[in-house]
Amino acid sequence: MVNYGNLAWLHHQLGDQAESEAYLSKVDALNKKYPSSSQEELHPETYAEKAYALLALKGDINLVADYFQRAIEMQPGIREWNTSHALALMYASKHSRTGLEDDILEKMRIAQEQDPENLYLAAHYLDQRAMRGERIEDEAHFHR
Repeated sequence: MVNYGNLAWLHHQLGDQAESEAYLSKVDALNKKYPSSSQEELHPETYAEKAYALLALKGDINLVADYFQRAIEMQPGIREWNTSHALALMYASKHSRTGLEDDILEKMRIAQEQDPENLYLAAHYLDQRAMRGERIEDEAHFHR
């Protein structure tokens, strides 16, 4: 849909109105074929992509976490979204000296179980647990 929208804009700028209208028709057809559950709500993939774009642009991390949360609520079970959401919540907490709130640490635990190959997440999860005084040596050696 985004690509067709971009092509419609390009052809409009080039003065080729017929081609622009053809791409706009494709956008309309996709909107009809895959309607959002609500006119106020975006598709879950759109929320996730907006979150990833904000992360890349170093945007508002709280908004990133919110977008991932919306995507997960609409379409649960996508490992990458859960991992990114947990990390965004961790970043938003600004690495407090006392560690994360219990609910954020729990989301990190769940994301780590779903994405065991993600060493970046594992390192942050173990670090947060160590800040709470937990003994993590055995798990840290496992992730080597």
